[in-house]
Amino acid sequence: MTKTRDLADLGGGFIQAGTGATQRTVEDKLKDVVSVKDFGAVGDGTTDDTSAIQAAIDSSTGPLQVLLPSGTYKTTTTIYLRRSGVRIVGCGPSVSSIKYVNAFGGIAFSGDTNTFNSTSTYESCALENFEIASSGASTDPSTVVDLTSFSYSHFDIEIQNQRVNGVIYYGQGNAGTSPYFNHIESTSLFGGSDYTQTAFQFRAGAWTGGSAGPNANVIGPITRAASFSTLVDLRTGQGNLFSNISGESIGGTYFILGGTSAASTGTSTGSNAENTLIDTGQSWVTNEYINGAVQITSGTGSGQTRIIKTHTNTTLTLQEPWADIPDATSQYAIFPLTASKNKFVNLRGEGLYSQNPDFIYAFPGADGNEFAHMSVESLGTGKRLFDNTGSVRNSFYGPNKVLFTHTFNTPGASANVNAFPRISVWGGLPIPGNYVIEWMRVNIDYFNHGDSATITLDAGGAVTGAGNQTYVLTIPDGQSTAVVMPHAAQKQDLEGANNSLHLNLQTGAAFAGTSNVIVTVCLTLVPS
Repeated sequence: MTKTRDLADLGGGFIQAGTGATQRTVEDKLKDVVSVKDFGAVGDGTTDDTSAIQAAIDSSTGPLQVLLPSGTYKTTTTIYLRRSGVRIVGCGPSVSSIKYVNAFGGIAFSGDTNTFNSTSTYESCALENFEIASSGASTDPSTVVDLTSFSYSHFDIEIQNQRVNGVIYYGQGNAGTSPYFNHIESTSLFGGSDYTQTAFQFRAGAWTGGSAGPNANVIGPITRAASFSTLVDLRTGQGNLFSNISGESIGGTYFILGGTSAASTGTSTGSNAENTLIDTGQSWVTNEYINGAVQITSGTGSGQTRIIKTHTNTTLTLQEPWADIPDATSQYAIFPLTASKNKFVNLRGEGLYSQNPDFIYAFPGADGNEFAHMSVESLGTGKRLFDNTGSVRNSFYGPNKVLFTHTFNTPGASANVNAFPRISVWGGLPIPGNYVIEWMRVNIDYFNHGDSATITLDAGGAVTGAGNQTYVLTIPDGQSTAVVMPHAAQKQDLEGANNSLHLNLQTGAAFAGTSNVIVTVCLTLVPS
């Protein structure tokens, strides 16, 4: 039964203003507010209050504000909001507390009983102004909040989840309709002392057809997110904004992008061009994997990843050419577009150095993601970034990308030419401040140029091919262009003062004297 509450009994909740043509009075609005204590909740931390809280939610079929007066409310199974407009509001994180206790884990809050596979959408819901306190690593929920069926909703609660491999916020694509446009913020999110937990995990839908995953959610500010293995595990999701987040004591990886299973695998039948991959034994649906990625997993060209521009039922056409053209020995895996156009802004982090943490792991299928305004310390040695996306549209070190181009004019046969001669170990083209080499592209203006051309780009180093970071690209006769970019390796944040750039070209004995070699290098200038 819905009960009218006295103002003194509201327990810190707030009432939304009416939006109709005639404003409702405060007395009318109080009829849309119930207290869990009216339905038998005790709040002593010992009594199981699950049924009472659920009864309060189910006491109406319309929008409802459910109050958690001061106390600690023990729950043992999932609380379901079930419909749009349900808001659970406490008196403050230090005053109103949920203590979930279940040795088998489970979910603390969800939209409906179908949980992760829900195809329903509930809007204008909220969990606000209370805390979910840990009851211990063996009795905390496996997932605290299942976001799958929520859109246009607000979550602002303090949470600690110490369960091994536990997740604070989990969401997966729901038939393309949710979770969309939610706002999640918090003063504090905590994992456990074993650093196995994840703060945010987004994944694709599990039903036939699936979906692109959680989209356009706004996460932040998060004042303190501490003691996690992973801060954000974004396997799928488009256009999400993560901003003003302060991470601390991250033991594994701050951000995971992509990493879904391959959608198709096989072995090329060969006859590939510099920007194609052919498997005549396939029958792909035309453009099914457009904007996804193909990775060579073994054989010639192993480790390379490229974005798929378009494709027929047997031939992939790529956005960027191969550095090493695959042949009939080349096995491949295709990954659909998964994590794209997500923004990460104003991030402060401090890793748990004893755990040797990483900053970003980006896998095939992650494209067009951007990181900006970051201050991250105490990462593992040389483990700042793992980029295996094959995409030139991700900005992992910020938006400050610059290009420079050098043309070797008619170098001729048997040439050995330096574009930026080494005056010393640090001589060459100086770069102010720190920088990252993103990729190197080489074009030869004649397709049939007679012999191979090998271009070596060194960052520092005393001799060609011995830089602190080195890119080598060889273009054989009959190929006009190629791109080399990091694959199965980490990009390095290089100190410009000690890592000037050296560029060297060597041509074969039959290289045409009329051919020009044009080299373009992309750098990101890293803010100090």
